[in-house]
Parts: sequence; C-alpha cells; structure tokens
Amino acid sequence: MVGQAQKSEFEFTSPSEPKLELQSKSEAAEYLSKLSKLARREDLYIELANVMAAKYNLMSMPTGVTEIESKQKLVTELTDKATWICAIALGKEAVVGYAGTDLREFNGLVMEIDNQVAEQNLEPEKHGEMLLNNLRNYLNRSR
Repeated sequence: MVGQAQKSEFEFTSPSEPKLELQSKSEAAEYLSKLSKLARREDLYIELANVMAAKYNLMSMPTGVTEIESKQKLVTELTDKATWICAIALGKEAVVGYAGTDLREFNGLVMEIDNQVAEQNLEPEKHGEMLLNNLRNYLNRSR
C-alpha cells in the first residue's frame, strides 16, 4: 500500500452514544494497546475529550430504575478510559503519585479540571489537549 494512508484500528468513543467495550481483561488490554500505538498525539486528545463528553452526557441524563446498573457500568468504564489516557499522556507515576492506588481523588480532579475546560467550548482536540496540560500543571504544582 505505497502512498496510501494506513487506516487506524482505533475507534474513538462516541460522545453521544458510548457503549460498553471493556468488559474483559483482553478487551481492556486491547484498548490500552491501541491507545499507546496512536501515531498522532492529537488522537489521544480527541479520545480523552470524547470520553469526558460521553461521561458528562450520561451523568446529566435522567435514569430510570431499570437502567441504573447499565449506566453505572458505562460511567465506570468511561472513568477508567480517562484514567488510562491520563496515565499514557502524563505517566503512570504522575497518576498514582497524586493519590496512591485509590484513584477516586485523581478521577475527581480530572472531572473538576474537565468542567473548567468545558467552559471554553473548544473542539475535541483542543479540549483534550488543554485538559491534559492543565492536569499536568496541577500535578506539577502539587508535588
């Protein structure tokens, strides 16, 4: 395939219709592998922005009693995706170094900074980039 762009095997998370994708260890490992192989840094930014938008959209929607469990699974998966993206972009040491192995505090920080960045109303690539930069700056200051 000389002269043709190679098609990425990566499928971005839908911000409006996310689905459960990481229900087994092998699926999670495959997602992480694909994330780490993204050729363009911008693709990592876009995926992070999409993940955060999907999580925000899900958490903002009213949920019926019968949908609570599936919604919670999806929100948890999106939180995991965001954490993994941050670990790839910022380094595992930075993520774990913030709050140890209990990542609830780190995930809360990501949500807080994402809410601030969302006020800028940026394109996904710029949103993800700003989120990671602001997070990096915060983590560097808190050391």
